[in-house]
Amino acid sequence: MMFCNRLEDYDHNFNFGQSTEVQREYSMDLPSILTYKDLNANSVMLKLTSSAVDSYLAAFDKKLEKISVDLYKDGFTIL
Repeated sequence: MMFCNRLEDYDHNFNFGQSTEVQREYSMDLPSILTYKDLNANSVMLKLTSSAVDSYLAAFDKKLEKISVDLYKDGFTIL
């Protein structure tokens, strides 16, 4: 019985095996990447100490979360 249902379903798929071309819904014209400029390329990062960060956060009654401290210890962030 299941085999007959599959055959009937196969018969209903009249376009089975035929490739259909899908049209784009929209297109975007992008400018050349040469027209972009990295605004931060020549920026100087200020050196922060962990005590300066702690002092700033203390004014708001906040502390660095453990994950932030761990990222700093593992070298992923610079303080």
